[in-house]
Amino acid sequence: MIDESQPELSTLGEDLSFEDRLQRLEGIVHALEEGNLSLDEAMRRFEEGVHLVRLLEEELKNAEVKIHHLMNDQEETER
Repeated sequence: MIDESQPELSTLGEDLSFEDRLQRLEGIVHALEEGNLSLDEAMRRFEEGVHLVRLLEEELKNAEVKIHHLMNDQEETER
């Protein structure tokens, strides 16, 4: 049976800013470190954390590519 009260993992965090995702991830890490969660809840939060990490990494990679392109464009302009 699927719990429809929980948002689908594939879209979880999609509407959050980078900073909000990072803050949510920090909260998940804190909750997991406390060790007061049930196994099911710990697994759900761990899955959410992994998903958030992937979103954050993707956003950082995109920013790095954009910076690289901007720096290359600047170097071309200066020549």
